[in-house]
Amino acid sequence: MQACPHSSTLWRGDRHLSARMRAPSFRTMWIALLALALLLARALPGAAHPHVFIDAGLRLVFDETGKLAAVRVVWVYDAYYSLLLAADKGLAPDAAGNIPGPDLEPLRGRDVLWDDPDFHGDLYVRSGERLVALGAPQEHTAAFAEGRYVTSHLRPLIERVDPAAGPLVVQVYDATYFVHYETGVALDAQGRDDCTLTREGPDLELAASTLSIPLSEFAADRNIEAQIEELGALFADRVLVTCAGRS
Repeated sequence: MQACPHSSTLWRGDRHLSARMRAPSFRTMWIALLALALLLARALPGAAHPHVFIDAGLRLVFDETGKLAAVRVVWVYDAYYSLLLAADKGLAPDAAGNIPGPDLEPLRGRDVLWDDPDFHGDLYVRSGERLVALGAPQEHTAAFAEGRYVTSHLRPLIERVDPAAGPLVVQVYDATYFVHYETGVALDAQGRDDCTLTREGPDLELAASTLSIPLSEFAADRNIEAQIEELGALFADRVLVTCAGRS
């Protein structure tokens, strides 16, 4: 992964970047800039790009009845952003790139704070065509190892899901593509031993064609903001969950 050299301007206080973007002024500015980047993408390849890169891991937690009850999410921030965060907080990694756990206690859980009740927290669980409602993050952890900031949190499902009810898909992405997530740090299941998690990469041809939308189409589209806010989904991995079933 490659960090954007301008990401030194991205950390503001103790809020996760995607959550911070829900502030009206910042969100409007970013959408305008991203729209411009999309329009320039045809002439300037790579003009539309994320600013922070995160490797994500998922652990699906099933209850005693076999239903999906929660998702444990791990975020491993890119090395450049991690270094900026440490410097901003007055923390100095040792020669191995580690920071003691007690020093990180003030940061624990701070990257998943958001005020917008409709914000998904960059985690999307779908059962068939239905988007599953998730509860607020809990059971936070924070670590700094080998030069990278690593956090985790648990997202309980508001209504537990039976994998047999339909295709179960989990995705981690920032809809506005300010942050790029790649799923693959760790994928596993807890509570069932008959489930398989399969990662599928994004359809890059579809993403490329979307980035090549002509200026005239953007100018005529009254719903451009909604389209841009789903840009991150184009570049998102899909984790397919299949379970053999129980007798």
